[in-house]
Amino acid sequence: PLWHHLTAKSIKRSGNQILIMKMPAIHVLFCIICFLATFMSSSHAWTCRYEIDIETGSRQNAGTKAKVMLKLCDFNGTCPVNVDDLKKYGTRGSNYNYFQQSNTDRFAIEVNDPCVETCKMILSHDNNGDDPSWYVEVVQVRALEPEGEYFSEDFEVHRWLSTTKSPRTLKVVKDKCGGEVMVDATNSLLASILLKRYGIA
Repeated sequence: PLWHHLTAKSIKRSGNQILIMKMPAIHVLFCIICFLATFMSSSHAWTCRYEIDIETGSRQNAGTKAKVMLKLCDFNGTCPVNVDDLKKYGTRGSNYNYFQQSNTDRFAIEVNDPCVETCKMILSHDNNGDDPSWYVEVVQVRALEPEGEYFSEDFEVHRWLSTTKSPRTLKVVKDKCGGEVMVDATNSLLASILLKRYGIA
């Protein structure tokens, strides 16, 4: 075949002598393919991976089957994480029973933008399902780059997200960028003002 006659030259240094060796072109092509395969397998399809660990409390009926929403934002108001069904990103699969009493669940969200330091968390649920009240202890956030960890932050919650249990809120905002606010689940004037002021309706 024609490719038997095609050759490429490679240079190998041995002591003070330089040896010129002829290598069939098909071997050169094979080496290139192997190199590209190795390079592609070591690359990542994402630029930043946000890992979120949520700890549900040990109190009686602390778990929930409601749909959980999460938003994470940085100092400039950029929100790289904004999901309306966190269960879809669970590391144990979408059929796993997340947010149950005394459990810590991990969720992973991969994006193609550079990592940012998120300092504001908005956590809520839709109040659906049997006994949807949910007691959350803490939310831990880590931002990972392909080379390693970029930053981490803990958001202490230690309260119910519920319309029937104090403080009767379905949404909690932990703002380390500059403060903290809770949104009451009622239609009170105060809740309306807070919703308008902080844009978290």
